[in-house]
Amino acid sequence: MKDRVRDFLVVTEANDDRRLAGLVTQRSIDRALEAEIARRRGHSEVPAVA
Repeated sequence: MKDRVRDFLVVTEANDDRRLAGLVTQRSIDRALEAEIARRRGHSEVPAVA
């Protein structure tokens, strides 16, 4: 995403139709990574992202 100066990616179905399944944003990836890091460190609460 950063190489192409985009903050989202289009997600398509895996079948031959390649229908739109949704979007994934850089922000959602960042939040998921923060949550996983917190989980692995044993924190029960994830800091809020503004």
